[in-house]
Amino acid sequence: EKSRQYWVTQVDRALHFIDVAEKGVPANMWVDLPPENIPKYVQMFREARIEIANQGIYNKRGLNIVKRARCDVRPSGAECASKTEVD
Repeated sequence: EKSRQYWVTQVDRALHFIDVAEKGVPANMWVDLPPENIPKYVQMFREARIEIANQGIYNKRGLNIVKRARCDVRPSGAECASKTEVD
């Protein structure tokens, strides 16, 4: 419980760091994907995460936790239909 309480107090700080990092990216480096291409990228990133996990670089349990977070934010995502991030 104490750990959860601590991390809840760190959310705003983490979002601040993300905001600062995003603002440091030059505008010409941002790419807005056409909506029809987004599912392809989502699948590509999922396959990359799985491959890296299978190589032992990513922690499979951690990937499943992060997947749950993504699916809480966007439950309609195609990856949310599968049971695990890393089969």
